Amino acid sequence: MQYANEQDRYDAIRASTLAKLQSRRADLAVLEGEALVRKLTEEALAEYYTDQIAANYAWDYVEREVRRALDEA
Repeated sequence: MQYANEQDRYDAIRASTLAKLQSRRADLAVLEGEALVRKLTEEALAEYYTDQIAANYAWDYVEREVRRALDEA
């Protein structure tokens, strides 16, 4: 999907992460803390970035949105 800007992509990542948390997925239920943040960040990068270089560059930004989603959940 094309996004008008990176902030739109980050908003989509946060919304997607919230949906994953609210679905109470079994694989996420056993994780906590940094392990949960890492799992969700890796999933978001794989889902929203097709270019590995761009994904590496965006890691910190995506992780921030994952943490925001966890705070909102």
